[in-house]
Amino acid sequence: MSQEELSNFIYASEHNVSIRSELKACLNKEMIVEIAKKHGYQVHIDDLIEESISVKTYNWFLKSKINPIKSYNY
Repeated sequence: MSQEELSNFIYASEHNVSIRSELKACLNKEMIVEIAKKHGYQVHIDDLIEESISVKTYNWFLKSKINPIKSYNY
């Protein structure tokens, strides 16, 4: 449930200038969590860490993709 809250908060921050400006002033993860809670989202520090790991893993898989040597036209 908390990851869904994080996704909702990210969506809100992408579409709300005031949330975005508050986030720009953040110095650490705790401040991000406080801003999320201020705007009604139940986000925890662990969610931010988990999301960060997920993004890094996804990016690694994209970079590591091996393209076929030869393409076959059928």
